Amino acid sequence: MKKLFSFLLFVFVIFSANNISFADEVIPFNKSFFAYNEPSFTSAKGNGGAQYGPQKALTVKEKRSDGWWKIGTWEGDKWINTDGEKKKIEKPYITFAEPKFTSPKGNNGNVIAPQVVTAIDGQEDGWLKIQTNEGDKWIFLNSEAVKVDKNFYAYNEPSFTSEKASGGNQYGPQKSLVVKEKRTNGWWKVATYEGDKWVNLDGELKAFDKPFLVFYEPVFASQKGNMEVPYSPTTIRVIEGNTKGWLKVQTWEGDKWMYPGVAETVAVNNDFSTYSEPSFTSVKGSSYGPQKFLPVVEKRQDGWWKIVTANEGIKWAAPNGARMKVDVSFTTFDEPYLESVKRTRYLPQTVTVYDGKKTTQGDFYLIATYEGQKWMSMNAEKEFNEKRDPMRKELGYNETEIGPDKTPQQRVAEVKAALRAQGLEDEFEVLKIPTEEEKAEFLRKEAEKQNNTPQGARASTVTSSWNIPDNWVQKGDIVVTAGNGYGIVGHVGIIGKDFTETQGFSGANKGEYLLVHAPGKTASPAVQIMPLSKWEFIHKGNQHYSQFLYLRVKNAKAMAFKAADVAYNNYYNNSSKFKYDVFASSAKTNDNNIYSAKLVYLSYLHAGYNIFPTGFFYLLHPYDYISPITTAHKLTLYFHGEGGKWWG
Repeated sequence: MKKLFSFLLFVFVIFSANNISFADEVIPFNKSFFAYNEPSFTSAKGNGGAQYGPQKALTVKEKRSDGWWKIGTWEGDKWINTDGEKKKIEKPYITFAEPKFTSPKGNNGNVIAPQVVTAIDGQEDGWLKIQTNEGDKWIFLNSEAVKVDKNFYAYNEPSFTSEKASGGNQYGPQKSLVVKEKRTNGWWKVATYEGDKWVNLDGELKAFDKPFLVFYEPVFASQKGNMEVPYSPTTIRVIEGNTKGWLKVQTWEGDKWMYPGVAETVAVNNDFSTYSEPSFTSVKGSSYGPQKFLPVVEKRQDGWWKIVTANEGIKWAAPNGARMKVDVSFTTFDEPYLESVKRTRYLPQTVTVYDGKKTTQGDFYLIATYEGQKWMSMNAEKEFNEKRDPMRKELGYNETEIGPDKTPQQRVAEVKAALRAQGLEDEFEVLKIPTEEEKAEFLRKEAEKQNNTPQGARASTVTSSWNIPDNWVQKGDIVVTAGNGYGIVGHVGIIGKDFTETQGFSGANKGEYLLVHAPGKTASPAVQIMPLSKWEFIHKGNQHYSQFLYLRVKNAKAMAFKAADVAYNNYYNNSSKFKYDVFASSAKTNDNNIYSAKLVYLSYLHAGYNIFPTGFFYLLHPYDYISPITTAHKLTLYFHGEGGKWWG
């Protein structure tokens, strides 16, 4: 019994010491009040944040000596404090009329020394309402009021290169600057009319690990300080900056400007472009003209410079070109795609690159050559060769080895030799392109026959097409041209209409043979037609083009006509559906990707004739049509004779 009495006495002493009463008490309460979730003015308020009105019977469950009561409400237990709570403010502070930093300040804007105040309300964001000699005011608990006697800049972030507040203007001296946070590097988070900002009144000591120049103004063309000698890596006090990366620092000459890492400015006399990385196939930036003071952060031995630009910040450039080692043989082109004009074949070497372009075919580089600047690509040409090799093996030749200009005649000489080796016929017939007079005479005779045609006979245009002499160019003939102007892809077309079918056409196509072809990467639409005469005139005077090669499936005129109709009606008339792409799919695939050799192959395939009944192949080249295999497969090779050379 004595021990139990001692325990109860102990409990009583503890509760008395904390002045806490736990007895439920129901009392009338005649004032409006806020209720809080915790015994703190900065905890969440009950009743949706609204005050409770006077209560006839308020259930008080606990009373504390600091003025907090726990009460019962319709929301459960809450806390109230109707007489205020004494609270010691540890730092100098400033009061406001409302719980926001843009409201009028109390105490004439002056800092108030730390003291004990009576808090009577608050908000979850840290604002506290207190009683003062000027009436009720608000203070922000987690802050300190500091008097500032000088002008200063405020920044959006704790960095001198972040954007400045107040439109870039300085703040004047402040009687009471509200500081929410202080960092050891001198940065303060402060409350302003624009919201929270950052200030650094005494500057920040920063270490720079690379040499740097200093300037009188934050522009590279301004006068240099320190007798134009770069400072060695050092720690220096930064007192200001701008969003372009410039920093104002304290030096033995006074305040100067520097751009971290820039220890040299260089005069550049030519145009150049910038890149995101030291690679011509990285994201390209802006183009620049000659520069008197190009700021350089880093120079690499391969010719790439890391530079500072006026509007893009740090970028990479190679104003004098960059050295690049090429470990494989390569071809140069006039434009950055394989179908453009092919120039020269080179052995592995180190080249100087001036520009680059990432394309669907691969990465192209503009390099210096004895012919001037030309384009080349290692990966595009590599992929082309990988996709060409199966057909090269099948046909036993490599089209890239047929002379510097890859003329059709050279390919014919190869084929003749191969045919002779197999004991096959190696003489090719001559095909004639009729003159305008010959065509007119043919049509006159066809008209006479038409007038004498019995009722129900063939339509005249069909009859005329069928009656064109076998030694004249005909609908469905395959036309192979020299590949010099068509990169490593070459060029081939098919006669989609003969001159008897185009008499009713208008303009340049009237009365012409029409070649259906895919001109190349830059052509739009991808599939086009062209008068054969115009095609011949393009190459006037070029000895390599003086005789085009024509191929025809012997004794299969109906099938050739059908192939021509497929080329004209399916590919040309629906040209908007097709896109020029050599790599996207196999030449055997009937899809919307097209190029010249594929167009001809698929036109015949749809007509029921497979020109290449070989094993696997992916890419076709026009010279594939001129081969012992196709010749043995009744694809007859023709030259055209003098009749076709109407230009001379």
